[in-house]
Amino acid sequence: MKAGPLYNHKKGNIMGTVTLLKKPDFSLDAVIYEPTETAAWVQFVRAGESRASCTLGEELESFLVFTLMRFMQRTDLFSIVLALEFLQASTEQTGRKKGHTLGEVGDVSLILEGLYPERARKLGVPASYFPEMGRMAFGDLADFFGRNNLRSLEVLYRNVGAGFPAMMDVLLAARERKLDQNIAEELLHKADRHYLARMIFPSQTS
Repeated sequence: MKAGPLYNHKKGNIMGTVTLLKKPDFSLDAVIYEPTETAAWVQFVRAGESRASCTLGEELESFLVFTLMRFMQRTDLFSIVLALEFLQASTEQTGRKKGHTLGEVGDVSLILEGLYPERARKLGVPASYFPEMGRMAFGDLADFFGRNNLRSLEVLYRNVGAGFPAMMDVLLAARERKLDQNIAEELLHKADRHYLARMIFPSQTS
């Protein structure tokens, strides 16, 4: 057994470990979970990957675990005005503040879209609102790091932006309750489709 690190993308260092049973190819398929908060979220994400028939890979899986750990403890999740935050980051903010805001917009968009997609209906916006906002924020954040010669972070957030649909699909699959039919049909165009397609059209995808 080997302790496998998870990457804290905000602080740029390693935080927390889970006990991994390494296979010869060093894949991360077999896991022995320790009774920690980190391990619980890893198990949650892995369950979503299994249900969605989707493998995120270590980088995106670690990103998603720590995003869940940070934001599920916040009480202001539903009060953040994403469009306003994104506009301010794009037109007014500079430096570290700009990077922080873009990261928060992307992270919150991912959490809301993956776990609370019905929120878009309550706000009167299309179900595609959160995916589009999140991918724009992560794309701009990658550009921001690129301009500041932070290549490793630029690459990370390029991958996060490209992996947004897959992470969204995993979170949707990890939820206990099924989506509203209309929301699921609209999200079908934004997610990786496999899980949602099975849920909406089971006879065609079984």
